[in-house]
Amino acid sequence: MIASVVKEGDIICRLGDRIWSRYFRDLSLTDKRYSHIGIVHINNGVITVINAEGGTEHERDFVNESTLSDFLSVARTAGIYRIKNTEGDKISALAMEYIGTPFDWQFDMYDESKLYCTELLHVVLKRLLPDLKLSAVYIKALGREVILPEAISGSEYFSELYFTGGR
Repeated sequence: MIASVVKEGDIICRLGDRIWSRYFRDLSLTDKRYSHIGIVHINNGVITVINAEGGTEHERDFVNESTLSDFLSVARTAGIYRIKNTEGDKISALAMEYIGTPFDWQFDMYDESKLYCTELLHVVLKRLLPDLKLSAVYIKALGREVILPEAISGSEYFSELYFTGGR
């Protein structure tokens, strides 16, 4: 079903089944449906997801491009969001420039030499739409602000197109 909804540059969210997924879900204040996001890229009808992952069994601790089915293989919930009034191909094209960037284990959204999942979207949007700001949450354990997936699901700049899974 998701494949029939997504378009180039859409934001895909999921709640995974790993320990980090539970951690980031529990940090969310308003929407605990998601723990991870990616940016949809479609090339010759093949749907992929550009995302920054850390600690996966594939040892992909960097921004990578995975198939939609691989991205969703650990999903307990999934949702699709589209940025209003923006061309999706520009979003995915900018995201592609970051493939290979190391994963940001410090979760420092001010250091763009390493990226975590929502930080990737933050960096892309900063270049494309400088006035659009994703809300951040101060995480005491980390000693810094972090952008969580709820910054997308709760934002007026995004439209929710699809959701599947438990609440």
